Amino acid sequence: MLFLSGFVFWHVVKLCRRSRNRIFSSESRSRRYDHIKHSILNLHILPEGKPLHFLSSICAGFIAVGVTNPVDVVKTRIMNQAVARDGLGMSYRSPIQCFFTVVTTEGVRGLYKGFFPSWLRLGPHTVVTFLVMEQLRAWAGMRAI
Repeated sequence: MLFLSGFVFWHVVKLCRRSRNRIFSSESRSRRYDHIKHSILNLHILPEGKPLHFLSSICAGFIAVGVTNPVDVVKTRIMNQAVARDGLGMSYRSPIQCFFTVVTTEGVRGLYKGFFPSWLRLGPHTVVTFLVMEQLRAWAGMRAI
């Protein structure tokens, strides 16, 4: 029974961690997309259309990676650390301790290791997502937000 409760607890923790990262990423992308789009429109840099949607979505993807990359670095460091016989990590005791260790030993730039590959993964996804959303909005006869 103890094994089963530990197994369930581990999966609940894993699900919460995944959800937290998805919330950070989705929230930062959608809100930033609208904010960047309206800023570009208000400054009369680009008119409403595909170039505006493309530029706004690229910027939103960049910001989303900037928000989520520190969380991904800490998660990766904790997952890849050596584990002692008692099951505890040998390098980090908690995500917060891992965060502060990375910042003190490597500086803030250490939290952004792997930024460019992450952006190469998320950037095209964000562009396709928002271009499709804007096209579906137009085909449905909805006015651009």
